[in-house]
Amino acid sequence: MRKNRKNRVIFLSSLVASLIFSLMIPTSVSAADIGALPPSKHILSYEQFIADNSYAGEYISLNAKIKSIDRRIDLSSYSINLMSLNDTLYGNKQPTVKQAVVSVGNKCGLEIKDQEIFTLDKEIGIPLIAGDNIVVVGYAGWFIGMTRNMTIDGGGTVILLLTSDEYEKREEMIKSVGGRMCDIAEGKGIIAVGSYDLTKLEKNLNLLDTDDDGLISLVDPHPNKKDDITQLDSDGDRIPDNMDPCPYKSDCDDDGLSDWEEIKVWNTEPENQDTDGDELSDGEEIRKWGTDPNKHDTDGDGLTDREEALGLTAGRTGGLTDPLIRDSDGDSIPDGKDTEQENTAPRINIEKTVPMGDGDNLLEEGEKLKITYGAEDETGISLIVLSVDGKEIDSHCPNEKRCSYTVLTDSLSLGTHEIKVEATDLHRCPKTGDKIVSVRVDRTGPSVYFTSTKTRIGIGEEAIFILTAVNPTEDSTMNVQLRLKPPSGVSVTGTAFVEYGAGVYGADYVLNPGDEKSFSVRIQANEEGEYEVKAETRYRLEGEDEPKMQEETLKLIVTPTRLTPSPSPIPSPTPTPKPPGFEAVFAIASLLTIAYLVLRRRK
Repeated sequence: MRKNRKNRVIFLSSLVASLIFSLMIPTSVSAADIGALPPSKHILSYEQFIADNSYAGEYISLNAKIKSIDRRIDLSSYSINLMSLNDTLYGNKQPTVKQAVVSVGNKCGLEIKDQEIFTLDKEIGIPLIAGDNIVVVGYAGWFIGMTRNMTIDGGGTVILLLTSDEYEKREEMIKSVGGRMCDIAEGKGIIAVGSYDLTKLEKNLNLLDTDDDGLISLVDPHPNKKDDITQLDSDGDRIPDNMDPCPYKSDCDDDGLSDWEEIKVWNTEPENQDTDGDELSDGEEIRKWGTDPNKHDTDGDGLTDREEALGLTAGRTGGLTDPLIRDSDGDSIPDGKDTEQENTAPRINIEKTVPMGDGDNLLEEGEKLKITYGAEDETGISLIVLSVDGKEIDSHCPNEKRCSYTVLTDSLSLGTHEIKVEATDLHRCPKTGDKIVSVRVDRTGPSVYFTSTKTRIGIGEEAIFILTAVNPTEDSTMNVQLRLKPPSGVSVTGTAFVEYGAGVYGADYVLNPGDEKSFSVRIQANEEGEYEVKAETRYRLEGEDEPKMQEETLKLIVTPTRLTPSPSPIPSPTPTPKPPGFEAVFAIASLLTIAYLVLRRRK
């Protein structure tokens, strides 16, 4: 009875203290009115936050996972029930013991994707679901009963941490609520999404990036050591991570052009699929139509590139027009004002050029090239010819409006080669059009072998993954970087090589012609599942400036039980009796000799 009364007193004291503290917190303001947030003094884990009332009434940053989300019926606010990063509750697995809740006073919405319900915060610009890893910046409250609360009500924010794959899956949802990546919070393999205006965090940014190297501390392999991120290129697109709009994705806007091409070659916007707003993607304009992705009307004839490329104005102009020719029929009247087109050359498309060699997607000396090409014309195609370096290697007479073919070239030599496609239409005054692309054949790179002693193991068992590179050239040295990245769910139990941070192991070599180098990593399975073990080889031949990269992947299946039974103890063999041998005969003879000598002395 006394114990119950004591518990009631403690509970009522906590309740009163929380009510007093709630009166001290500023009243709610809209997200648009928020100024710079007060600097949070501490970064806490979930376990630290629910251990006691430490830092109550102070502004803190908390890193945890979402256990569940509760929304008001009118979607005017929501609350987040938290759990620790290892998916368990602190101190006890019973959900009735200490818990933490974040009250977010922002308007929210719902979106169902793949039969899962996401909560969309419309002010911060993030989609949330159970299991998400988040950083919460806000006021820490006291315990009320077994629950401790944090408040995000116009005076805080929530930052969502996603892997690059997770970000890609939610990209449409993020854009629908105006969210974007936090530039300063892009960590090693992690993309942070949060408030529109990161200046609201002011000094809190120093907590997210304690060593000021541009990597969020929670995922920085060296959180207290400033790394040189100008040397990091996570997506291999030749743009350093600190200058890359999407450091973990080589084509940020999915327009078919790498970020490097858009920035260095075409001067287009790497985060905008359609830089000139003509409703043709930048990649489509360059790869398919040959138009200028920075001009909505490349030839300046009064018709947009899309209208001419797709033939949308054929009825108005009296026929198809060419987006690259101001006067397609040569009658001195611009296509935009011409209502009687005579004829245009067929539109030619070189769709794909795929190297057919060692599978590394790099076109190297001696390899072949698979080319997919075609043409289209409203009157039909009478003849289409493909040539490489002026030599015809494929031709067809389709007599159809659209045609497409695939051909494999002979082995290509080192250097630049010209691929040309010519097509003639079926018009009464036929016209022939052509398209030329150039491909570069590089010197042969290393032969890479990625192998494993086992592809299926049980929990607790081990497998060895081996990455080998061979320099197949006869006269060039090769600088090679070998990297191997084990997935989560397994642990590394042995390697003699360098760990490069974030669970990446590797070695750097200089290979002379014919040399072979390899390294291995011993992995132990901790959790059941199917995993991908990734290997990466970057190399640079003697005399080359830019390194090249090859990627390999092996699957590892982990079963719940051991596949290799523990060896049974081998019983010791029972000694077999042996007949007396030389040793016994020698001993008897010795005794007889001694007896003879004794008797002789007595005589």
